[in-house]
Amino acid sequence: MTSKSLFFKLLKEDFKVRIWTLAVSILIFFFSHIVGTAMMLSMYKYNSEFSEPTDLLSDKVEFVQTFYSYIGIKNPLFAFVFVVLAVVVAMSGFSYLYSKKKVDMYHSLPVRRELLFFVKTLNGILIVILPYIVCSFIASLLVLVNMGDAGIIVTTFFSVAEWILLFIFNYTIVIFAIMLTGNMLIGILACGFLNFYAPAFSLLISEYESTFFDTYYKVGFIAEKVLLKLSGIMVIFGVFDGRLREKMLIAVVGSIVLLVINLLLYRKRASESAGKSISFNIIKLPIK
Repeated sequence: MTSKSLFFKLLKEDFKVRIWTLAVSILIFFFSHIVGTAMMLSMYKYNSEFSEPTDLLSDKVEFVQTFYSYIGIKNPLFAFVFVVLAVVVAMSGFSYLYSKKKVDMYHSLPVRRELLFFVKTLNGILIVILPYIVCSFIASLLVLVNMGDAGIIVTTFFSVAEWILLFIFNYTIVIFAIMLTGNMLIGILACGFLNFYAPAFSLLISEYESTFFDTYYKVGFIAEKVLLKLSGIMVIFGVFDGRLREKMLIAVVGSIVLLVINLLLYRKRASESAGKSISFNIIKLPIK
C-alpha cells in the first residue's frame, strides 16, 4: 500500500469516528447561514410591501450591506462559533492522547506519527470548513437571486477565506494546548491560559504604569503591540486595533509556526504522559 492510499484510508476511517462533529458543524452553519439568510430575506420582503417604490433601491442596498456585515469577520457571533468549533474538533481528534489504552492502540499501528498527526489535523479542518463553505455560498446565492448583486459572491469569497484563516489559527492553539497536557480538563484550562495570559499581562502592565507613574507616553511596544496579538481569541474577536491585512498575516504565520511546533511536540510526546497533568517534565517548573 502506498503512503498516498494509506493517508486517504486513515483520513476516511478517522472521519467515520468523528462523524458527530461533522453533524454538529453542518447544523450550526445550516441554521446560521442558510436559515438565517432566508429569515432576513423574508423580513426584507415583508417590509418592502410597505415601502414606497422610490425606496426599493435604497432598501436593497441597505439589505446587501447588512448581509455583508453579517457574514464579515466583525460579527462576534461567528467568532464565538469558530472558537467553540476549534475546541470541539481539536479535542475530538486528539482526545485519545488522554487515554492510556487508546494511545497504546494508536501508537502500536504500523503508521508513522507524522502521518497520523496530519490525518487528525486535516480532518478537523475539513469537518468545519467544508460545511461552512457550502452553506456560505448557498446563502450568498439566495441573496444574489433576490437582490441581483453579483458582487455578493466576491465578498462572500473573501469573508470565507478570512474566517477560515482565523479558525485555523485558533484550532492550532487548541492542539498546542492538547500536546502540552495529558488530561482533558487541564487541556481546556490550558486553552484559556494560552489565550488570556498574554493579554492579561499586557493589561496588568498598563494598569501598573497608569497607577504608579503620573506621566507616561505609552506602555511599550511589546505590551501594547505584541502581547495582545498572541491570543487567537483576541485576534478573531478583533479586540486590538489592527488592519485586516495585519490580522490575516498573524493568522497565517501563527498557524504555520504552531503547526510545526505541534508536530514536533507530537513526535516527542511520550505515550506514558496520558493521564498526567503536564505532558513534558521540562515545562512543569515554569508552570508552577
